[in-house]
Amino acid sequence: AGRYGIPTTITLGTDTTNLAAVLRGERTGTWIAASEQPMKARRHWMAVQKALPGHLVVDEGALQALRRRASLLPSGVMAVGGRFRKGDLVAVLDAHGAEHARGIVRFDDRDVERIRGLHTEDVRGVLGVDGHVVIRPDRMVLTQEEEA
Repeated sequence: AGRYGIPTTITLGTDTTNLAAVLRGERTGTWIAASEQPMKARRHWMAVQKALPGHLVVDEGALQALRRRASLLPSGVMAVGGRFRKGDLVAVLDAHGAEHARGIVRFDDRDVERIRGLHTEDVRGVLGVDGHVVIRPDRMVLTQEEEA
């Protein structure tokens, strides 16, 4: 709720004095402040999904770019895991398997495998398309640890 911009109190609800205090605006129990920049619904959906169909392992340079809200380019992808299609949500992992982000991919797993590690100008020659971004920043969410 706090990430959606909603101030939240966690308290014993069967104690009427607690409920009265909350209604008066007093803090009782655990207080979770509202985020000043609430998470949008799509980003929340991405953050809470379970059992993703695949993942991308990226290098440190790609992780740094993602933290700056830049696109994930093929040059930063070191490995592809799982089976996924264009438009699927996948995890973005570091070389040790820790998840750092999730995003909606612009290529299926086979195409990402074909272009991983390539510079953007080489993608057209391999896939025959001009698009070269694997995940755009507006279709990606960093994990909680990264956003904190």
